[in-house]
Amino acid sequence: MPQSKDFGPVFWIHLTAVLIIFISPFLFSWKAVFVGMVAYYLQIKIRRGCILTQWEFRGQGHDDTFYYHYLKKIKPDISRAGINFIADRVVPPALLFLALIYQVFFEIEPLF
Repeated sequence: MPQSKDFGPVFWIHLTAVLIIFISPFLFSWKAVFVGMVAYYLQIKIRRGCILTQWEFRGQGHDDTFYYHYLKKIKPDISRAGINFIADRVVPPALLFLALIYQVFFEIEPLF
């Protein structure tokens, strides 16, 4: 089995993308957050997973998601289905909802 490349350059690119996504309601218009959410779902549907995850774990012989792979290092008995549900079904709409509340209800302009 190939040697794991945890915390290599792709990990840092992926982590940066994830962090930007998590703060996106404060950075980008809610419309851009919506487009990003749709793009994420299309990527999952068409590619059957995240492009960055596939790039990061290519050739390692597993189909872990980014979140599951690193969270199971902290808590080995963590539920893959639970993590995937939260990452795919809870977080994207929650970020859009947060963007709408922040930008429309409170009328605060995003940075970009």
